[in-house]
Amino acid sequence: MSQRIGQQATNVWIWTILISMAAAVSLLLIWSGAREMATHGRADTISIIQFTIGVVSLVLVVKAIMDISRMREELSKEKVLGPIVTVVQCLDCNTKMERTFKDGEYVGKLTGENCRNCGSSKVIVKLIYTKTSRSE
Repeated sequence: MSQRIGQQATNVWIWTILISMAAAVSLLLIWSGAREMATHGRADTISIIQFTIGVVSLVLVVKAIMDISRMREELSKEKVLGPIVTVVQCLDCNTKMERTFKDGEYVGKLTGENCRNCGSSKVIVKLIYTKTSRSE
């Protein structure tokens, strides 16, 4: 799980750099188009296209910044969460066992593990949850 968080943090920084570059290009296009219109005293096709592309790009950059902000919030929430725990139950003797979550598990899945109590291989995932500290 910590490796996934690290990868997400790296992705956030890469996207932040790319969005910053896109914002700079957008502002340059807006400035160039506005300068051309002001210099000639009229709006020619090229300057209108530059200005329009700059404005549309800037809107997309703002949307991307909002998405990055949401990603950071989700990432910080995930760091706060404790370890993910799986409760498995034997279908033969109803013994419940708690262990660390494994990727790909879902409630109701037959784990293929043997019961510690009776040795049966009919063990299913009964519950998946996150342990948090009492201060939360």
